[in-house]
Amino acid sequence: TVCGTSTCWWPGPRVRSGATPLGPGHCVPYGDVLTPTGWCPIAEVRVGDKVASSDDSGNLDYVQVEQTFAHAYSGELVVYKARGVNIICTPEHQIARLGDRPSRHRGAPPILSAVSDLPATSHLITQFHWNCKPLDSYTVRPYPTKPRKLVQPMTIGGDDYCELMGWMVSEGYCTDRDKEFGIAQMKPLQRTAIRSLLQRCGFLFREHVTGFNVAAADWWAEFRELGKCRDKFVPQVIKDAPPSQLARFLWAAMQGDGCGNVYYTTSQRLADYMMEVGLNLGFSPRLRERQRPDRVGL
Repeated sequence: TVCGTSTCWWPGPRVRSGATPLGPGHCVPYGDVLTPTGWCPIAEVRVGDKVASSDDSGNLDYVQVEQTFAHAYSGELVVYKARGVNIICTPEHQIARLGDRPSRHRGAPPILSAVSDLPATSHLITQFHWNCKPLDSYTVRPYPTKPRKLVQPMTIGGDDYCELMGWMVSEGYCTDRDKEFGIAQMKPLQRTAIRSLLQRCGFLFREHVTGFNVAAADWWAEFRELGKCRDKFVPQVIKDAPPSQLARFLWAAMQGDGCGNVYYTTSQRLADYMMEVGLNLGFSPRLRERQRPDRVGL
């Protein structure tokens, strides 16, 4: 395991749990840990890397790994299952949990308990406070081109930027020939929301039967970095945003690629980042993978 917050995982949901590398218990070596660039296999974490960790107050931040540990183990493994939580580890592995009800209400620090000693009604700590950075506005980087016929805004409000990014990671695309970005959408209610957003931002846009297009070379160059459907991700500036702005991003993303409380994507990186967004909003998200029988490739 590594110093800091770790994830014990096997096919199914991921969950974070407190790790005590200097104690007698350990995670299995195929867990994942949360890093600034997404989830990383615990076996690949090295000294000097940064991983997510929390303090006694429940604040979550990235800290540098100071030591790594590996030990041979032969014996039984404990499988712990609860609502939204799947953990596999040695019986002595320490898990962070809330204390009894009176101390929990007084804001007492978490308790570390061996998995084998967890009470049947344990409250595991799977949600943390994030050190967010409010986004008042966002200014796009200039892209050098010849003189333009259309003058598009270079700066938009922070709330609108978060919502726009939500639409772009779910339904967005870029057209290199015309240096424009677009949002594909045919549903009336969603089209109304996109139209209103583009108008608030001050964009001059074309609306057609399958969506919207904006000829703006600066924004095209920025959105182009998101990649195509299998490569998309959530920019760090969005992940660092406060809950109110993260909620705007998640709402737009769910309008595009969501169904109920489930978000669908073919990008493993985007799936990992959406998990992080959910954690920052106080949810306990779960990740599941499936392969359609008639689909070629991953």
